[in-house]
Amino acid sequence: MNYQLLEMKPLPKVSIIIPVFNGANFLRDAIESALAQDYENIEIIVVNDGSNDAGQTEAIAREFSDKITYYSKPNGGVSTALNLGIERMTGDYFSWLSHDDLYAVDKVKSQIDLLSGLPSSERVIAYSNYQTLFVDRQELKETRLDKTAPHCFRYQIATDNRIHGCSLLIPRRAFLEHGFFSEKLRATQDYDLWFKFSESYTFVHSPKPLVIGRVHGSQVGVRMKEMVFKENVAFRKKCLDELTNEEVIAATGKTKSLSYAILVEKFLRKALFPVAFHAFKISLKCLPNDGIQSVLRWPFYFFRSASIGSAFFVYSSLAKMRAR
Repeated sequence: MNYQLLEMKPLPKVSIIIPVFNGANFLRDAIESALAQDYENIEIIVVNDGSNDAGQTEAIAREFSDKITYYSKPNGGVSTALNLGIERMTGDYFSWLSHDDLYAVDKVKSQIDLLSGLPSSERVIAYSNYQTLFVDRQELKETRLDKTAPHCFRYQIATDNRIHGCSLLIPRRAFLEHGFFSEKLRATQDYDLWFKFSESYTFVHSPKPLVIGRVHGSQVGVRMKEMVFKENVAFRKKCLDELTNEEVIAATGKTKSLSYAILVEKFLRKALFPVAFHAFKISLKCLPNDGIQSVLRWPFYFFRSASIGSAFFVYSSLAKMRAR
């Protein structure tokens, strides 16, 4: 092996894109965590999405004018800011950093090292565990994700939402092939795109927590819960309709009807009742084609799901009454 040639091979360039709207309270920390990366070949792009805070957000970005690239645009939502950054980036890889989140110092290097250790990394997206800092009560929690087999990943995205978008490292070519973030979505634009990417890209997990996500009252998910719920329901239904029989069966090891019966329980536990009902209809529809064993076992799954759903509904109702 010619180690001299290996040493001469340039490091892939990584573009860290920071979309921000009225982020004066957090932006400086986010930029500094990007600048602190122990990886040499990076560019940092900050996109101001029409902040209306009397120039406070822009003033902070301008403090780093010699170290970052800064753009300002009319307000259009985080997807529009991310898409502008992707259009202007010059890197081989995209790394999203929300203005109120933080990177571990080795976020980029760890993921580049992970990819470089694979036989082929051209069609691979890296993601990692992460920590969540609840700002109001200064509580830090780590989220440890289970490894998911590539052929089960679309099922995982459809049924869960634990991946942190800022933990991903994405080849730029993935956007050229599958498109950018949907500018019609406000809450599920990230998972919508990961679901598309997973059609032809393999997602590889790193167990290290490489991101700290800060949770606070001004975030969209906190302020606009009804909108978030509606988008989440629509997204999950769409995923269930697009999953293939092979993907669903591979993920659960059951027939299709029983696999969707299992999903009914999953969505009931998440209080996504419209999605649970959608999964129930799919399960019922494919039951006659799954053989006598499924027909005999299906009532058990349905009874268990119904029991869990009823218990959860009663518990939620009592909790709301107490809150009043």
